[in-house]
Amino acid sequence: MEFSDIAAALEDIQDVLESEHAALEAQIKEALNARTYDVLKQLTPRIEAIEAFRGRVMTLNTDWQKTFAKKRRSGEKLSRGLRTAQEAFFKPILVALVARGGSARKSDIVADLEAMMGATLTAHDRMALPSNPNEIRWQNTVAWARHDLRLAGRIKDDSPQGIWEISDVGREWVNGG
Repeated sequence: MEFSDIAAALEDIQDVLESEHAALEAQIKEALNARTYDVLKQLTPRIEAIEAFRGRVMTLNTDWQKTFAKKRRSGEKLSRGLRTAQEAFFKPILVALVARGGSARKSDIVADLEAMMGATLTAHDRMALPSNPNEIRWQNTVAWARHDLRLAGRIKDDSPQGIWEISDVGREWVNGG
């Protein structure tokens, strides 16, 4: 078995876990809407276990890549699965904005995201960017996620500099609309 076979297998496991996580999230949302709290109690430990296992697989993948991967040159893309996907930050950003009344400074949102997602951030997420040692990778990913949310109309485009503000479209999206 070659290096790439192991890396691909770890990524396949991550993909399966992502699918299972998404399915459980949908079931939890359905249980919340239907107010079937007994179902919710059954699903909560399952999704927590999936999240914990997903974190361990991500760490394992990161460790595998660090140990056996060729040194990456500046400007090269990371292998899939080493960093938390940009899309994983979309909903948490909007949820944090709603929790803060609809708008907040970037630094406040980043602090909220660290509290909400800290356990799922990989070791790679917490590293500095090769292109800018003063910037942490996951915080850069958050900035790009915000950019995509703005392009999708979920975050307002005309907010004052340094302030992030959810749009009506973003509120609808958070609420499942």
